[in-house]
Amino acid sequence: MTEDGHRQAVVELKRTRARLMIPDDIRAYTEICFGIAFHLLAIGAHHRHGMHREKHDGLGRWLRDRGHVRQAEILAELESIGTGRWYGRQTKGSAARPVDELLAELDAWAMAREGHPAPPAGIEDDRGAAQQPR
Repeated sequence: MTEDGHRQAVVELKRTRARLMIPDDIRAYTEICFGIAFHLLAIGAHHRHGMHREKHDGLGRWLRDRGHVRQAEILAELESIGTGRWYGRQTKGSAARPVDELLAELDAWAMAREGHPAPPAGIEDDRGAAQQPR
């Protein structure tokens, strides 16, 4: 997939995520956020290395080997949340807030060019007004 393809995937996934209702859809929300993270990591890696991994397996190590330790940590945290550490044991959608914070950090990293700060908005976020506050 090209960088533009990853960007489009992020936009589409964010639009879908905006239609979900928290806490009712927390499982879907968390899974979609993991997909967004994967595409953001691909964009950031492409910016910095001219390439990215197309598969999830081994991505954390691939990132660490290239000096992106924090991004690998975020990926591991999102994986942990996605396997039930948060949404399986917490109620009322409380997993949404830490997931959103981790994604915001990845979004800023993905949009930043080496030596240049990220644009303030990152990739388009279509969070809808109908979504319940977290």
